[in-house]
Amino acid sequence: YPNEHLKTLLMEADFFKKDEIELTKRNIAFKFERWEVKKKGKKRLFVSYFKNKEGKVIAEERLFFEGKKLIRYELDQLQVNEHAHFVLKENGYLEMQYRKGKEGEHSKLKWEENFILPPMILDYVKENYSEFNKGPKEVELVVPHLQKNISFTFFLKEKKESKCFKDAFLCILFKPSNFFIGLFTESLHLSFDKR
Repeated sequence: YPNEHLKTLLMEADFFKKDEIELTKRNIAFKFERWEVKKKGKKRLFVSYFKNKEGKVIAEERLFFEGKKLIRYELDQLQVNEHAHFVLKENGYLEMQYRKGKEGEHSKLKWEENFILPPMILDYVKENYSEFNKGPKEVELVVPHLQKNISFTFFLKEKKESKCFKDAFLCILFKPSNFFIGLFTESLHLSFDKR
């Protein structure tokens, strides 16, 4: 990106394989970085990189905001040659294009207040974690390659649970709300430190 010096690293994370018992640096499946790129006025750009063990970028997501309002989402899954380009129109519809190789799909979805895209998960936790003490919170996650929304629920978990890091400041379970969808979709355990 131009003006590389205007980028600020906001978050780093490590991802591990399902059911990994030893959560150490040598067992990391891939790494994640989230950057904010300074833009003019109220516009903001957030770029997320997913890197393999060798440090090569295998996927990149870009979220464009004007103030706190989502404007556009882009995804490049370089390892499988899949690309997404979503735009939130003034009429409240998210217009979606998803391309696998040379074949593309188009659709639209009415964007609601509790809708989020995958790179918005971490911000949602950050902005709402004090609410998790009051009980689970449900959101509609727009899954880019499906171009559909699926209900997911955030639950606050005990830090001593085996799938949470021992020294985590906060541990959240993010799982499908629907029992049947849960049979086919993995839940995520998100462990956060104090930074």
